[in-house]
Amino acid sequence: MHNKIILIFTIILLYSGCAGFPKETINLSNGDKKEDILKYYGTPENRQFDGDNEAWQYCIRGTGFGVSSFRTIWLYRGNVTGVISYEEQGGCNFKAINWKDAPNYTVEVRNR
Repeated sequence: MHNKIILIFTIILLYSGCAGFPKETINLSNGDKKEDILKYYGTPENRQFDGDNEAWQYCIRGTGFGVSSFRTIWLYRGNVTGVISYEEQGGCNFKAINWKDAPNYTVEVRNR
């Protein structure tokens, strides 16, 4: 009976550490549109704005022992400019965006 309890506990621990963002989210690239983000990630759990800049944040709880995985997607005028990922102990408490950390972007100007 004791071995059965240990086996069940081990299986639960293994499955609890397997949560994460879907593998399809790797398909997101610079220049993609908001619709692409929604297709891969769904509606953001947190959105912050600064002029034409946006930051969409997502979180998955329980990716490890008390660890949550975060993903911030940076946009400029509706287009992806970068993605960052990080992990933290505890729940999904989103940080305030530091706009100085936003990825650089290029605004294309064409003379006619």
